[in-house]
Amino acid sequence: MSENDQQKRAFLFGSAGMAASGMTSKTTKKEPTPESYGILNKAPKDIEEEEAESATAERAEVPADENPVMESGASPDLEVSGKELPVEVEHSEQTLEKAELGEDPGDQITEEAAEDLPLLPMILKAAVLSHVGEDSSGNTHEMVFHNLSGVETVAISDDDPSRLMRARTMMGANNAYDDYRELLDKEDLDIVAVSSTDSGLRFEMVKAALERGLHVICGARFTRTLREAHELLALATAKGVQLAVVNPISCDPHLISLASRLPDVIGDLLEIRAYGKMGETAGGEDLLLNAPQLFDLIHLFAGEVTWCAANVTKNGERALRDDIYEKEDNRDLGPLLGDRIQAHFETESGVSASFVSSGRWSKVAGQYGIELIGAKSILKIHPGNPPALSLWKNPEPQMPAREDEWILWPADETHGQHSEEGLLGEAAGIRRVVRDLLSNIHTSTELHCSAKRATSSLEMVHAVWQAGITGKRAYLPLVNRLHPLSTESL
Repeated sequence: MSENDQQKRAFLFGSAGMAASGMTSKTTKKEPTPESYGILNKAPKDIEEEEAESATAERAEVPADENPVMESGASPDLEVSGKELPVEVEHSEQTLEKAELGEDPGDQITEEAAEDLPLLPMILKAAVLSHVGEDSSGNTHEMVFHNLSGVETVAISDDDPSRLMRARTMMGANNAYDDYRELLDKEDLDIVAVSSTDSGLRFEMVKAALERGLHVICGARFTRTLREAHELLALATAKGVQLAVVNPISCDPHLISLASRLPDVIGDLLEIRAYGKMGETAGGEDLLLNAPQLFDLIHLFAGEVTWCAANVTKNGERALRDDIYEKEDNRDLGPLLGDRIQAHFETESGVSASFVSSGRWSKVAGQYGIELIGAKSILKIHPGNPPALSLWKNPEPQMPAREDEWILWPADETHGQHSEEGLLGEAAGIRRVVRDLLSNIHTSTELHCSAKRATSSLEMVHAVWQAGITGKRAYLPLVNRLHPLSTESL
């Protein structure tokens, strides 16, 4: 950590309780605005200079004999234990610890008073580490921190010069680098976003940022193997930072609420059925790219998976080692297997779950998503930005000729696309993930879009391939931490 990291910018103000006890000055203090913290447009250094000039001008306007406090050169904005503290002061982390305990040699405060003096969020300095293959713009991820209050994007890296300059202009970043390692070495950062279509490079980028003690937000396929995933998780824990993965459905407020009230909506959960996007991507590609979102929901509603059995076929025959293939495109998907997949999972809660991806199922399975089958009704969840939730209304399965009626859930909500700070679609989903991470950084709330949850979903993907190619149950956690279709595993 640099010296700048050791010095935190703190804003102190008296609580209502302190004012009532006469610990604060009677001088009226204007309510701070985001602009005054430099959150929107200004750098902290500029704000300090402006506020220092303003404080000097105010002192000149008030005669010393009319305000005895001014004789000592202190600010009239705050008085603690008979002494005035400046409204804005520079404190090192050690000094802040002393202040919280009432041990600051310059301004003594009690422990009770210190608890009433919160530190307002400081501005986080951010950077984007980008690398995308040919014909991939990656603009959505490059704009991850754009116009985000409380975060200042100071730098970007990309090995493509034209894309780098375009992204720098769009983001308003001060500095641009063609090497992400140089960026990490030179910039004083708090958080980075990693956007890369190269799986190996993506892992190295995330690892390098974590090693420097930075919070990281990464694309959905953040590692190719469980070994890599657990290495990054352990590193983040050791450094005391957070690693978030872009999976907007994990932090959707409706789904978070539904998890705690599911029995009231559909009764006891009996079974979960998940359906891939199918179509041209049916099989292995669908499993890798689209199933992890659904598997995350299986974890959310049914708990950890204990074992998996799967039938993976190609052209109607059981898929074998010789059927493993790789897509010839810029997405670096790694080895894939099968054009039809049917998988069964058992969970620690006793709820069974299934996954199907087959071109023959696409017309009868309906939209990509999952069905939560309960004792009273069924709820369908279709991933999107935002996801759509449909509830089976007044089910009467005993009737031979019934007309099923589905309604949007919750019924009292406005459905359709919701703007997230002026953003729509994928950009809005990514913004929710960023907000989820920032909330965790500032307040230690639960990180819904965590790398730990993404790792559990990746393990389910690998369990399907392991069970399919071996013809045996795959018990979780998997012993094999490599890719199940790699040459090392076969």
